[in-house]
Amino acid sequence: MQFLKVIYLNLMLWGASSFATLDAQSMHLGAEAAGLGNATVAGKGRMGIYANPAALGAVRNQEISATYDTRYGFVEGISTIGAAYIHPLNHSALALSVSRFGDQIFSQHLLSLSYGHQIDQFSVGIRANQHQYHMEGTNTRYATALDIGGIMQMLPSLDFGMSISNLNQPVVSQQTGERVPTTLSSGLCFRPDEKLKTLMEVNYTLEERPLFKVGIAYQPLKSLTFRSGVNTGHLGRFFMGMGLSHSVIDFDYALEAHSVLGISQQFNVIYKIKKGGQK
Repeated sequence: MQFLKVIYLNLMLWGASSFATLDAQSMHLGAEAAGLGNATVAGKGRMGIYANPAALGAVRNQEISATYDTRYGFVEGISTIGAAYIHPLNHSALALSVSRFGDQIFSQHLLSLSYGHQIDQFSVGIRANQHQYHMEGTNTRYATALDIGGIMQMLPSLDFGMSISNLNQPVVSQQTGERVPTTLSSGLCFRPDEKLKTLMEVNYTLEERPLFKVGIAYQPLKSLTFRSGVNTGHLGRFFMGMGLSHSVIDFDYALEAHSVLGISQQFNVIYKIKKGGQK
């Protein structure tokens, strides 16, 4: 399994041996989002913990969650663990999350505080992220980044979302001037009926090709949801997943198929401390 870890880290460093590249590759969390190919910018709900913070404006439940993301066959050192707490307010919600990727060779810790607020057909959100990077043989580095986002209900069945990640382009290395890159995301969420929704998203990062994402969620039963998604690019990825919902506990699972490295999996467990309804 060690050779997979080496290949994985080299691919992340390929073309730009930087902490910023590792950041972009390693911290996509949330099995619900992963099952949809991470096409989440126009989606609403708890996905806003790690995606567009404006999505939190639709959350009405007080809940805690834990997530585990394993890369390519439970390879040691390239997995991510995370936990989050959501506290609903009046037409808004606060979310506190923490996650860790890597091992003693390379690791990234991320502490985030997110806020989303909904006003009629509009939702807005902001997130503050504290990054900590450590690579063996180098000094530990820190960066504070800001994300903002918004979601607008264009039609009863159609939402438009937009977010900007790392708006302030924080400096990671004073020696090289390297910064965490800013990413602009925009997309749509179309709900033709109560059981089906389709999400589309495009990500644009400076000096990189735009990345297109599509996700579909089908809910045949109130307690059961099936998901699938796909990402374009020179290393295409296919996603699928499912969600089980209970009055107290929800469970989400996602599988990602990478054209080069193989299979990854994500698991989410959500405990609803106090249920208030969620859109």
